[in-house]
Amino acid sequence: MGSVTPARGYTLIEVLVSLLVMLIILLGLIQGMSIYITHNLKNTLRTEAIKIAQGCAEDLRNKRNCSSTVYRTFRNFKVRFDVNATDYSSLNPGLNSVTIKVTYSFKGQNYEYQLNTVIEK
Repeated sequence: MGSVTPARGYTLIEVLVSLLVMLIILLGLIQGMSIYITHNLKNTLRTEAIKIAQGCAEDLRNKRNCSSTVYRTFRNFKVRFDVNATDYSSLNPGLNSVTIKVTYSFKGQNYEYQLNTVIEK
């Protein structure tokens, strides 16, 4: 009689365990990407708040008021930025210290960027 060769390949249990390990790894990668995207978007919003505050400072230097609400769209959702600054008409002649505050909300948490500058009237 001929000898019987052992079966080659993987058992069903080995395949299921390897799939489970791969699933856990992929879930970790997806969670990491989610954290990355959230931090990236927070940085984008902060950069936009800085741009809005700098634009407001330029408006005040050009003798225009800038307190208002600004809407910007990022990745298919609209973000509201509230700008609070001193009116140009209330500035005294000479050099004035001005504070410009830009506030916005992201994922239920409020953020604020504050710019302090000197404006000459």
